[in-house]
Amino acid sequence: MQITTQAGIHYLHLVGLDQRAAVAVAPFGSETPIAKSVDLMVDQLDGYDKAVAHAKKTGALTPEGIAQHTAVLRTAAQRAIDSAMQGIGATRAAIDAERQSLFAVPTLDAGDAAGAARDREIRERFTQLPQVQRDQLRNEIAQGARDDLLHALLRDPFGGPDHKAAKAIWNGKVATANAEVIKRLDAAEHEIGWAASVAGALHQVLDRYTKAQPRPPRKTEDPTYLNANA
Repeated sequence: MQITTQAGIHYLHLVGLDQRAAVAVAPFGSETPIAKSVDLMVDQLDGYDKAVAHAKKTGALTPEGIAQHTAVLRTAAQRAIDSAMQGIGATRAAIDAERQSLFAVPTLDAGDAAGAARDREIRERFTQLPQVQRDQLRNEIAQGARDDLLHALLRDPFGGPDHKAAKAIWNGKVATANAEVIKRLDAAEHEIGWAASVAGALHQVLDRYTKAQPRPPRKTEDPTYLNANA
């Protein structure tokens, strides 16, 4: 495999497989588990490519023979890609779960009828206020006051404009209070997006090469078998 880099893009030329791929340079170095799984994909595919290139150069094997001779390496490359994609999926699910938990709306305890009634009363009184007063209360919520009103609007089971405005305020407050956590989650999402694009590109390379190879004859198509059973 020959690699050239230009403007943040690695251009991979797999000599043996006669395939090319363009992948973005790792955004965060090579010490994270995701980056290491990408390195393993590239290394395994490189080993397979070199074995195919060497077999082609010697000229001692037919295309079918090369496929059989390098089958173990091809399987290792495919397994590395599959494993990386599974890890990417698991990491993405974990990020989504953490983000959802972070922005989750405060809930009432199950069976808290008094709390539900209080929320409903707060929402009804709020909707009856003039628009000027409602805007003033939204400003107070945004500045950290009136959590009782904010939570009641957030827990409105019917949604609506007031709920939407409260959710926007809530999300802003959570993001401000957890800036470092949000930054970490955003960086992790960026990294798995990069890793997924690399895995997809390498999978396509392997798939294209495999499909272009001659299919080994089935037993009933083998001339030796046909002659022996004529």
